[in-house]
Amino acid sequence: KSGILQSKQKRQGKQHAADMQLLGLQRQTHALRMQQVVDARGRMSLAAPHDGVFVLGRTWSGDRIKVGDTLWTGQEIGQLPDLSTLEALIRVLESEMSGVTVGTPATVELDAQPGVIYTGKVKSVSAVASPIERESPLKYFDVMVAFDKPDTAIMKPGLSAHAVLHVKRQESVLAVPNQALFRKGDENWVW
Repeated sequence: KSGILQSKQKRQGKQHAADMQLLGLQRQTHALRMQQVVDARGRMSLAAPHDGVFVLGRTWSGDRIKVGDTLWTGQEIGQLPDLSTLEALIRVLESEMSGVTVGTPATVELDAQPGVIYTGKVKSVSAVASPIERESPLKYFDVMVAFDKPDTAIMKPGLSAHAVLHVKRQESVLAVPNQALFRKGDENWVW
């Protein structure tokens, strides 16, 4: 009986040693998987180059990206604009573009801050006019205005504004919008 028990004890000792080795291998496997998950999570994180406001991108149809949308490889999900280089996108009616070129002075008034005027210059003008809405016959040029001194405390992406592009300046004259000028025969008048 003593010999059988000693033999049984040796077998159980070997079995326990094998079980311990198996548990050690399983532990290494789980540690490796855990490290892979941690590494993958690290690759999924993006570090912003600077502080700011994150602006969500748009889908191919023009809608804002939202939680649950399917995104494609290479699709822009948003932007983190550098607020120190803010610009205003001004849409100018095709018929009113005469004389507007790069460098044209501009004044911009934000709807969020009426009465405060910001100065700037035209930075770029789109090559062709295009409609804002698909069915509209009206076409607009996209004019980018760079601010002389942007106010980053107030200015944020997406704010609406009104702008005046100063194509030509003259002192001591009366100015009226082009839309108010009419001509009938030899007579000019303002409505």
